[in-house]
Amino acid sequence: MKRAFKYRVYPTREQEDLLNKYLEESRQLYNSLLEESIKAYKEDGNTLLGYNLQKTALKLRKEKGFTVYAQSTQDVADRVTKSFKNFFRRVKENKSGKKQKAGYPRFKALGRYKSIAFPQYPHGFKILDDSLLPVSGVGTLKIKYLKDITGKIKTLTIKKEPTGNWYAIIIAEGEFKNENHVCESDKAVGIDVGLTSLIATSYGELIENPKILKNSEKILKIRHRQLSKKKKGSKNRNKARIRLAKAYKKVERQRKTFLHDLTNKLIKDYKIIFVEKLNINGMVRNHYLAKSILDASWNELARQLSYKAEEAGSIVLQVDPRNTSKACSNCGWINNDLTLADRIFRCQKCGIELNRDVNAAKNISRLGLGTLSRRGTESNACGDEATTTGKPIASIVAEAGKLESDLHFRNY
Repeated sequence: MKRAFKYRVYPTREQEDLLNKYLEESRQLYNSLLEESIKAYKEDGNTLLGYNLQKTALKLRKEKGFTVYAQSTQDVADRVTKSFKNFFRRVKENKSGKKQKAGYPRFKALGRYKSIAFPQYPHGFKILDDSLLPVSGVGTLKIKYLKDITGKIKTLTIKKEPTGNWYAIIIAEGEFKNENHVCESDKAVGIDVGLTSLIATSYGELIENPKILKNSEKILKIRHRQLSKKKKGSKNRNKARIRLAKAYKKVERQRKTFLHDLTNKLIKDYKIIFVEKLNINGMVRNHYLAKSILDASWNELARQLSYKAEEAGSIVLQVDPRNTSKACSNCGWINNDLTLADRIFRCQKCGIELNRDVNAAKNISRLGLGTLSRRGTESNACGDEATTTGKPIASIVAEAGKLESDLHFRNY
């Protein structure tokens, strides 16, 4: 299991100049390697990738007189390799019927390369104490370091965000446990996500959608207009760009803070959480709802639930969302005439009336418990070693379909 710990760093003026220089050298190297790969394919039909590209990267670094850390150049080569592999994968998927842009790898324009990797610990970088981070070729960076990193430290990435702030992203590998998230209850809950209410639980609780992006649109429009009026290439335009980036960053922080508070509460209150397995990429093709769906950030909610449950020894299980909104949670009757405008579910068979999202959450809970029951794990969910909580949580989630990748970010 891998975790990414993200911390704010505060380079001096000289260190910032060095980091900007290394970013530009990495960008030029990336473009040179991409050019070499394209040239090799045109000449002999074989794309230059992997280990051969890493050797070419070290050769070009020496020829061009670059001073960026040698191991970082190998990471640049890995990025070129990954971009081609993703391109080939998408081409193959298109041939099998999946419609998407293949996205041929592109050259990086000025200012479009934002991060440098230092893959060797403790040779490329070290951690001295709670506020010092020595990095090869850069010096000792001051870091906002609030929590100890658990697990085996693997790599460091120094990233420059559009706001001009610098961050250190440290990848660690191991088993991660968080005692603050341990659930003392044995309750299971079904969760339905929505736009009016962000989530509805099978116990009838409704959490309103804060609509953070919508509430920030006024200031964002002002910042966009200010940017569009500035002359391209001027210092004032760059200042306006940073103000706009900071406005978007504030939206991102507000959204993540809200979701962290919400997911912390869910993990502490419930041992087993059932969620829908949604095709969000398909749902955002609806241009009437796309912005609202992205503002609700269902993917981020699922991601946080996934890694926090894993740290707490709980379970997050996905279920098939088919008919969870249209079926009666009491008798199973299906209302095929239900529309998005109908906020109350009324069953014509048993007469029950309740909020449609709560009804869906009850159906999700029922389907989830049925899945666990078929595996013989619905009883003793809070301590018996024979239950799913006694197994590695990653394997349980994998059986039902993972919510997100293995790499989860913790921001400090």
